[in-house]
Amino acid sequence: MLIKTFIAAAALALACAAAFSATLENGCFRLAIDDAGRLTELYNKKTATQYCHGKGEMPVAVFAMESPAPRPIPLVCDKTEETENGIVCEYSGGEAKVTLTVSEDKSRPEIVLWDAKVRNEGAQRITEIQCPRVSGLRIGSRAYDDTLVRPNRYGEKIPYPAKNLFRKPGETVNGNRYEGWWNSPRLEYAGQAGMFWMDLYGGGSGFYIASEDKTLTGGYLDANVNGGFLELGLGKYTDVKQNGSARYLFATGIHTGDWRRGADIYREWANSFMREPKVPAWAREMPGWLWHSSIWSMGPDKPKMKAGFDFGNVKSDMFDRAVSLGTGVIGLAGLEFMGHDYPLWEPDLLLGGDKAIIDAVKNVHRRGGRIVPYINPIYAWENYPGVAHCDDLQYRFRLKALNKDVLQPDWEYYRQFAALRYDGTWNNVETHYHGNLPQMCLATKEWQDYVLWWTKRYAEYYGFDGVQWDQLGAYQNTYCLDESHGHSVSGCATEGISELCKRIFSDPEYGVGDDFYIWYEGASDIYGQYLHAGHSGFDLWMAYGFPELIQYTFGKDLLGGEYNLMDGMQREGRVRAFRCVESSFLGRYKLGTGQNEEKALKLQKLTPLLNLLKGIYWYTEYKGRDACSAPEGVETSLLEVRRDICPYLDCGGYAVPVCDMRKNKTECEVSFEGDIPVTEALWFRAGANPRGVPVPFTAENGRITVTLPENDGQSAFDFRQAYCKDDKKVSSPGLLILTEKKTSPLLIELPLRAERGKSFTVR
Repeated sequence: MLIKTFIAAAALALACAAAFSATLENGCFRLAIDDAGRLTELYNKKTATQYCHGKGEMPVAVFAMESPAPRPIPLVCDKTEETENGIVCEYSGGEAKVTLTVSEDKSRPEIVLWDAKVRNEGAQRITEIQCPRVSGLRIGSRAYDDTLVRPNRYGEKIPYPAKNLFRKPGETVNGNRYEGWWNSPRLEYAGQAGMFWMDLYGGGSGFYIASEDKTLTGGYLDANVNGGFLELGLGKYTDVKQNGSARYLFATGIHTGDWRRGADIYREWANSFMREPKVPAWAREMPGWLWHSSIWSMGPDKPKMKAGFDFGNVKSDMFDRAVSLGTGVIGLAGLEFMGHDYPLWEPDLLLGGDKAIIDAVKNVHRRGGRIVPYINPIYAWENYPGVAHCDDLQYRFRLKALNKDVLQPDWEYYRQFAALRYDGTWNNVETHYHGNLPQMCLATKEWQDYVLWWTKRYAEYYGFDGVQWDQLGAYQNTYCLDESHGHSVSGCATEGISELCKRIFSDPEYGVGDDFYIWYEGASDIYGQYLHAGHSGFDLWMAYGFPELIQYTFGKDLLGGEYNLMDGMQREGRVRAFRCVESSFLGRYKLGTGQNEEKALKLQKLTPLLNLLKGIYWYTEYKGRDACSAPEGVETSLLEVRRDICPYLDCGGYAVPVCDMRKNKTECEVSFEGDIPVTEALWFRAGANPRGVPVPFTAENGRITVTLPENDGQSAFDFRQAYCKDDKKVSSPGLLILTEKKTSPLLIELPLRAERGKSFTVR
């Protein structure tokens, strides 16, 4: 009996030893890491919710450089202990040592800080560090209760991610026909990933995961499914040589509520050090632009002229149409040599050449308009000028006619600045008929100089009013391992593009004026600091597009976008596409008109309202579509007037876009929380001659409630435009303006003297 008791006691002691874990705990959460270094518990104390299920995994991993992919370094946990600073774990793998300190953030009780230090004790470079990696994640009581929000280009909101994160190509998902390449477990930052955070929530609880590295070094956000549970993680593209070390700071949050709590956490952190661009007044106040494309050269087939424009009709029928749609701004894609995406940006000879476009720009300026073309700074041109099919007569003709003084992307020189992958190759992001377009290392001064040279030429020689830098916020930004480029880490594209964005407005040799407008594809916290607006079509690159994520998180940023009606779209997708003008109005997005006739005419009817109130509407901070309460069928959002930049109001105020989708548009109440003492409320119904009508309101206990009048059934849109057969609703938009002081008629200011041929702004 004694022997049996002793054996039982020993077994119990061993079990207790094996079950040891270090814990970190406060009033919001409890976190545990066992003696094997595995994260075994994430517990929300406020909602009594366990996030981690299963045995847990190590929350850190490191990778050594190897071809064709980085090689994981096997780690073991040498020590897990509780200290005054939190939990300290030490890992080693022969080639690497990692010290991970997990601590509570005293100023943010929901937040856990993950301080990861890696030291290289091997011969091969360490090129990636992942931290934290969290497995077995489920928030709600059932997997289908969960929703994953991540910043895929311009926002993505995935319901039941254990099922919907990856789908089969050809399936109809969220109204879209699912493409195989939408299965993106890894979002590259800052290309596909517009920000460095994600949030998983369900049942009133949420899990936030983010980088808090203020250098904004490039990396990635991982999301995978394993056994019906999610695995989320973050990675940094680092570069640690033998006997060297690196350190990165990450954060997780165990919070209540939904994704907006995660957005609030990230916004507070980002606002502590990120800057805000100064947007030219004309660009801020324009309602949108007329968008046209001509030569489209994407793909392996021989490029063909696509019906679009030539430089002769830019100044005539194209600008006439822009004016008729309520905007004096034209956007041009495909005007460059050999067309869309090619990195030689001289205006193409077949469209009229540089003299014709210079004449068109001058003519548009005389009529008070502006032109903003497109260029793509991501790509070079492999083997240029001896490219694939260089014997093509059309190519040879245009090549011979090039201006001799322009900078050309000669591959023999620029090849040394291409971004180098693990396997020693360049990332040929696109392959066209006339050759590969390799991704360049944007951290190299030489390639930055190429982009800046052409951008300045666009501003000064051609007289353009801005450019679109395409794909900055939407391409698969990876890394570069070429040490000769001089960057400190392989995730250098982020620092490179930041430098590029700074230099365009400050470089003594290449800088352009403050009035030159630069917008970019996608949406990004990095580029949003310097460039004036982000833009892309929300449904083009993924299912579950959710632009609200970006707009809410960075409410001061200006964004543009639309839902495009694509082949195979089903009901939900068709509704999003049909209602994109209303969605853009509610979200304060700028729209590119002209690609869809009905969409263009719909925006035409809304533009008088936007132009009437442009000095208020575009000088606001976006607070969200859920910030207002309204009856079912009445869609609203809240915009708070920014008195620090608004030139028309010297007092506080709000703008509330409203889209009434009800069958019976009776009198209704709209309310929201506001801390500005409102004295006047004016209701502007969209139409040919919108006028402000005073409406009754109350302001009590920090809540403002406004009574909107009955709508007699009229809409700014005709019935065909207002009615969507897929949702069987009729749309009627309007804009509510509330101000701290009574508004007086706007003062129209004209310059004292206007020079012939020079553009000027009427304010």
